[in-house]
Amino acid sequence: MVRTCAAAGFTPRRAHQVSQTSTLLALVAAGLGIALVPRTANSIQLPGVHFVDLPDTESVELALAWRTADDSPLLARVLRALSETDLTDDRKTAA
Repeated sequence: MVRTCAAAGFTPRRAHQVSQTSTLLALVAAGLGIALVPRTANSIQLPGVHFVDLPDTESVELALAWRTADDSPLLARVLRALSETDLTDDRKTAA
């Protein structure tokens, strides 16, 4: 992301560090800066906070981990939903 900012002609300066996206967006709503957030953060609607998709930004690879013997109905639904996408399935199981 720093490379993307540099290509746009600026260097980001971190003023606050938080662990929750909702807290970060509350800081933005309070006028304490701007934030780079995942696209899914736009589900948190706060007055005065506007979201803009950034073109040509780097992507982040994610993985899902679960216990092999987990028989959770929720896990089964998540796996079923993921299988209906075009995501790859590179399952690796530890010995």
